[in-house]
Amino acid sequence: MKQKNRASDRTDRIGTERIGKLLFEFSMPSIIGMIVNAIYNIVDRIYVGQGVDPLGIAGISVAMPLMLLLMAAIWRFRQWVLSGVS
Repeated sequence: MKQKNRASDRTDRIGTERIGKLLFEFSMPSIIGMIVNAIYNIVDRIYVGQGVDPLGIAGISVAMPLMLLLMAAIWRFRQWVLSGVS
């Protein structure tokens, strides 16, 4: 029973809280994830640039958009599966 109350409180909060506060709260995990991903990409380029050569950096530059497209497709598939579950 407590589980339903928590879900109800979340739904009520979406309908009653200020939009700016909700937007900030819900977008913060995505922003943090994007910052971590950018830092990872910068550090990866530094290591590859020091250890390999310009071809290594070119390989990273080609692979990064492909990796992002793959991640987007996986997330979309996940949403499609989860929408069928509920």
